[in-house]
Amino acid sequence: MGQREEDTVRMTLSLRLSIGFFSLLLIVVVSGAAGLYGSASLSGLLAYLTGPAWNTADGAMEGTIGVEAEMLAIERMMVHGATPALEKMFSEAQASADEALGRMVDAGLMSDEEVQKLSTERTRFATTTQRLLDANERYRAMRAEAEKQFYQFQMLMIQAEALGDSAVEVMESAPDELQSWNGGLS
Repeated sequence: MGQREEDTVRMTLSLRLSIGFFSLLLIVVVSGAAGLYGSASLSGLLAYLTGPAWNTADGAMEGTIGVEAEMLAIERMMVHGATPALEKMFSEAQASADEALGRMVDAGLMSDEEVQKLSTERTRFATTTQRLLDANERYRAMRAEAEKQFYQFQMLMIQAEALGDSAVEVMESAPDELQSWNGGLS
């Protein structure tokens, strides 16, 4: 082998090493860029999941719990009447539901149509609830009046029975006395 062939082999070997080094460097750079892109994508996805998606899901769950608490308070008011403690329980549940549903809407994942429907249904629920509670209070007042009237009627009937018993006792005490329908029985 001559000097020239040896230089060509060396160059070829040197060129091969350089190509290998640059190929390896290119692979490292491409891998790094892919890693940065993946990291940025995952960061964005994580921000979405811990932000709007979480607020929407959590708001829906907490809103449901709040509405259920409202319904339990309403049920108790129907049974026991609107006591201050039950009214407080209801207003706290209502505030909790409103706050949670507000967070859900503020997250921005719901369409304007869905937000409007939620608002409409929430308003209908509040209106129906108030009408139900008002009707229950009227029922409770009417029931109390009916019970009072029943008691008064019962007392009148007891007095009438006592009067009737005393008239019979008068007749029993004087069985030989003549009684006439025209003469009055009283």
